[in-house]
Amino acid sequence: MENSKPEEVQNRPAANHHYHHILHKVHDGCLPPPDPTGKNEHYKIMPFATELVYAGVKFVPGNEEGDLFKVKFNRPEGPFWWCHRASFEIPILVMEDSTESFLRNLIAFEQCCPGVPQHFTSYAILMDMLVDSDKDVQVLEKAGVVRNCLGASEDATNLFNKLCKEVVEGEFFFADICDRAHKYRRSFWPKNIAHVRRQYFASPWTFIAFCLAFCALGVGITQFFRSFRQP
Repeated sequence: MENSKPEEVQNRPAANHHYHHILHKVHDGCLPPPDPTGKNEHYKIMPFATELVYAGVKFVPGNEEGDLFKVKFNRPEGPFWWCHRASFEIPILVMEDSTESFLRNLIAFEQCCPGVPQHFTSYAILMDMLVDSDKDVQVLEKAGVVRNCLGASEDATNLFNKLCKEVVEGEFFFADICDRAHKYRRSFWPKNIAHVRRQYFASPWTFIAFCLAFCALGVGITQFFRSFRQP
């Protein structure tokens, strides 16, 4: 050991990795693989969950088990993009009595240790931006993104809204996703197509009424043009 070169010590496996606190080990075990782009920006604007649903976005529970940070926003593409909805994929969060203390401790660890990546802080900020009221929690619960074992939706809302109080916002790992979701909500066509879906395709009865009205309009236009051909 005393004769080892510095390069050899640095290149040794994780046996030389020292954990200064049990939270350090837990935090390190939860981190995702490093981002090859290295693009971590600061705080961004994110619409509430209800606002995104109103704009036609569909929340989808993530398939990656154990990876809390595998968040994706997929905008529909292709010639028939208007037939599909944008999807916001978020890993499933089971909210239990221990969830708040688990997140708070790891956020506190990130805040107190310089150089530690702020993944849990970024996740808490993201969920705080998505959840503003009980309706937002209900949207996430209905989509299967959140499994609320705390009881009322109000308990989950309070948890999300209080996690980031007195937290210093540094690097934010979901800036690109927030930016894409914000631009999608503000774009013209997705918002209006979502309005048509809600207005005329929300239930079988509204769809039938829409078809009958469309047929009646077609018959009226046909009779109008025929009236010009009659002598």
